[in-house]
Amino acid sequence: MAEAQLNNRVALVTGGASGIGRASALALASAGAVIALADIDESGAHAALEEIVALGGRGIVIRADATEEAEVAAMIERIVAELGGLDIG
Repeated sequence: MAEAQLNNRVALVTGGASGIGRASALALASAGAVIALADIDESGAHAALEEIVALGGRGIVIRADATEEAEVAAMIERIVAELGGLDIG
């Protein structure tokens, strides 16, 4: 992924606290995306965000269960309010 392609695009990564989600979040951040890390493991998501910030990236952590419709709706509302929109979901 070229940085210019994702520079300042907002990406939502569910399950971003560990495994494939965390790796995806780090890759997207390395390519210039702003990351919204969503996970039920809030402390793990904060640890992943610390890695992103250490790489020069930015983002937010959202404690959410992606299997719950109301939590997904609230997650999207927060991303739009805090990051100005959602480009990659």
